[in-house]
Amino acid sequence: MNVFNLDPIPQIIKPIWEVSENRDRFSDRPILPMRLQNLKPEAQYDPYTSDTLKELVQWIPEEAPDWMRSPKKLEHLIRGYFGSLGSYTLMPPIP
Repeated sequence: MNVFNLDPIPQIIKPIWEVSENRDRFSDRPILPMRLQNLKPEAQYDPYTSDTLKELVQWIPEEAPDWMRSPKKLEHLIRGYFGSLGSYTLMPPIP
């Protein structure tokens, strides 16, 4: 099992599943570390989180679910569904 790393969860629901349980199954680490879990969703980011997402969550209404207002969780979803292409779109523009 460790060699082939067979995962029974289909890729179409895997990123959502991981966000709901706050666990990245590939690296076996939490998506939100303990130091960020008690903060407001808009403040759940670190220095490596995309500036685009930090700005985007400021425009999302308060009535939206917490996972939609957290930059770290949104970043995990975008990378989970779009891979490298999603990471490239979140990078800041080159001056």
